[in-house]
Amino acid sequence: MKIDNTLNSLTGVRGKGNVAVKGKSREPRSDSGGVHDSVNLSSDSSRLQALEAALAEIDIEDTDKIESIRQAIASGQFQVDEEVVAEKMVESTIEQLRHQNP
Repeated sequence: MKIDNTLNSLTGVRGKGNVAVKGKSREPRSDSGGVHDSVNLSSDSSRLQALEAALAEIDIEDTDKIESIRQAIASGQFQVDEEVVAEKMVESTIEQLRHQNP
């Protein structure tokens, strides 16, 4: 993969630690006034990461129900209740319209 360095010539675009001066870039100084980066995570961020990890472990599929439906479809015994499907479609449409027009 070839690295494209065309952005380096643009004024104000610089890599980490480089300082743009009048359209040119110069390397950071080696004295104690150099560039320092720091990251602080709030407790909310830590809690969010913990919740995401916990949610990733939850099995949201009911494998038994899925398998029974697959078998019913394969054997030709799966029946669709058109009224239930139509009702769910109407409910879904109403919900979408509510979100579009608050």
